[in-house]
Amino acid sequence: MWETIIIVGCYFISCLLIISGALKVVSVQKFSALLINSLKLSNKLSLVFAIAISLFEIIVGAMILLHLFIEIVLWCVLTFMIAVTVFVAIKLFKGQIEESCGCYGQFIDEKISYSKLLTNVFNVLIITTAIVIDFNSINIRFDENIIYIISSIILTFLYLLLLKLKSFYSSMDQLN
Repeated sequence: MWETIIIVGCYFISCLLIISGALKVVSVQKFSALLINSLKLSNKLSLVFAIAISLFEIIVGAMILLHLFIEIVLWCVLTFMIAVTVFVAIKLFKGQIEESCGCYGQFIDEKISYSKLLTNVFNVLIITTAIVIDFNSINIRFDENIIYIISSIILTFLYLLLLKLKSFYSSMDQLN
C-alpha cells in the first residue's frame, strides 16, 4: 500500500516536473523576467537560469518515469524541491504573497501562498520517503507500472486543472 502511494507520488511529481519545465520553455521570456525580479539577476544570466531550470525539470522528470539513475535523480529532485520550498517560504516571510511563483510559465498563474508552501513540503516528503525506502529496489511489474504512470498523469492534469480554475476565479474576483 505505502509503496503504491510512493510510486504514484513520485510519478506525479515527475509529471509535474515535465509539464512545468515544458510550460516554462514555451514562455521562457516571462520566466526569465520573474527570475530578474526575484533573484536580481542580469538579463543574460536569468535567461540561462530559466532555460537550465526548465530543461532540468524535463530531464529529471523523464528519468524518474524511465527509472534511469533513480537514486541520483531523486537526490537532485529533493535538493531542487528544498531550494524551491525555501524560496517560497522566504517570499511568504517577507510578505510577498500574491506574487506569481512562475512554476508553470504564463499558462497557470499560481501565486506564492501557504498552500503552495504546503504542496512543496508534501513533495519533499514524498521524495524523501522514496529515497529512504530505496525506490529503485521496489519490484514493479510492467503492467503495474503502466497503471501507475497513467494514474499519475491523470492526477497531474486534474491538479493543473484545479490550479487553472483557482487562477481563473482569482482573476474574476479582482475584476469585481
